[in-house]
Amino acid sequence: MLRFVDIIADLGLPYFMIDAGWYGLEHERTSNPLTAISEIDLPMLIQRAKETNVGLWLYVKRVAFDEYDIDILLSKYK
Repeated sequence: MLRFVDIIADLGLPYFMIDAGWYGLEHERTSNPLTAISEIDLPMLIQRAKETNVGLWLYVKRVAFDEYDIDILLSKYK
């Protein structure tokens, strides 16, 4: 994903979307969008995006909002 952020920056595009799976299986109610899976170092990815002036969009499946508060989620990733 770091490579993709760099490519997006090189192309001059404003955003990179991290699609389904970054916080677990998208259809599972136990997948917690407040924590990324262990294979993704989200703080490092966010830092690289900031350094290269690329915004990040984090995909979150609607089912997650049945279990997790949207205001907490948006506040965390703001």
